[in-house]
Amino acid sequence: EELRNECGFLVAAPGNSPYLQDLDNAYQQYPTPHEQWNASEIKQRFPQFNLPENYCAYFDPFGGFLHVGRCLEAHQTLAERHGAKFCFNEAVQSWQNTADGVVVRTNDQTLQAKKLIIASGAWMKRELAT
Repeated sequence: EELRNECGFLVAAPGNSPYLQDLDNAYQQYPTPHEQWNASEIKQRFPQFNLPENYCAYFDPFGGFLHVGRCLEAHQTLAERHGAKFCFNEAVQSWQNTADGVVVRTNDQTLQAKKLIIASGAWMKRELAT
């Protein structure tokens, strides 16, 4: 199953944009196939875009997007193959380092492991603060 769709990447912004400057620096440091276009070249290739004359664009033919759900499923499957255990919908009550690794107490169970990966999303800052 495909995780990535390679359809190209087009970004356009004013020529003095910090974002375009960062892209320019990246392409100089890591030479990969790309094209740089001015506003009239953009209009020739994409007539539906009517951008101001001061705009520039970069096109990267290898750009694309990830199918995030598929990527997460693949990541979980590989992690489980290597011994990871996922516990969903359990509130972590506490976790503590031990001589052998870590002990985690949730509202449902107590777990012992050599390593702990905390993936609490938007609650990460709160979890690590406690």
